[in-house]
Amino acid sequence: MTEGAKVGIEISQAMVAEYGNNKVHIQNRFRSLINALASTNPQLRLQLINRVIDPKKFVSMQEADLTSDEMKRKNEEVMKYQM
Repeated sequence: MTEGAKVGIEISQAMVAEYGNNKVHIQNRFRSLINALASTNPQLRLQLINRVIDPKKFVSMQEADLTSDEMKRKNEEVMKYQM
């Protein structure tokens, strides 16, 4: 089994531990986590696979923590411009 598959299983287990049997909440949270891994923060995927971030911690991370540093900088620029 690949390291990525092991991490995926641990994420699934952590989600059930965190949210119980609330399938709707688990599905919504899973989508948001996958989006963060797939597009908005590719470094996050490497950190998970390399065990820099624990899958249990990953499941409970806030949206702001899932955002890449580059996206955070862009958001800050937009906020400065709006002021």
